[in-house]
Order: sequence, then structure tokens, then C-alpha cells
Amino acid sequence: MPQCPVCRVKFGDWGGVAEHLSYMARTSDGAHVMWLNRNISNSELRPEELEVRLRELFNHGGDLGMWIRRRVIDRFYGENPHPFILAMQRPNRAILLGYVIEHQHFLRN
Repeated sequence: MPQCPVCRVKFGDWGGVAEHLSYMARTSDGAHVMWLNRNISNSELRPEELEVRLRELFNHGGDLGMWIRRRVIDRFYGENPHPFILAMQRPNRAILLGYVIEHQHFLRN
């Protein structure tokens, strides 16, 4: 059963989730707007278009592992690559130091 990725309210279909997200964005709810901006689009979408995008985003086709890999690749290497990926194309001392510190932090935790 589809649910809002922000507040976890359950709906009967993705159209209901799209209507909910659209309404929450129009009321300027920060958490919903931020999620839409990060995961769907920075532009306002009609609920019908939002429904299509939600279906595309959450359709893992039965292979969750591949879905996760595609999401990571799209996020880091897609239209707007992550700044770290761009910086690592021509690393300098500061970039590599930052990488080492982050890597060490995550290994410890």
C-alpha cells in the first residue's frame, strides 16, 4: 500500500500520495517540500505528473538491490553529479584529506 515518504500516511494508490504531496507543498510544509525537491523535482508538478514520477521512483521491479544501485548511480553520476564526485575527478590535497577523514569516521562508527 503506497504511503507518503515523509509522514508515512497510507493511501490506496500513488494518485492519493501525489495529491497529498501536492497539497502539503502548496501549504509550504518544509519536510514535504524538501523531500520533493531532493527526490522528484524543484519545479511544481501537477498531481498527475507527480503520480507518474512517484511510480517510477518507487518501482523496484522485484529487485530491490538493483533499484538501490540505480538510485546511487543516478544521484552521484546523473544530470547534476554530486560535488564530491566532480572534485574527485581532479583531487587535490584538501579533497583527499576530506575523503580520508570521512572514510575513517564511517569505519569507526
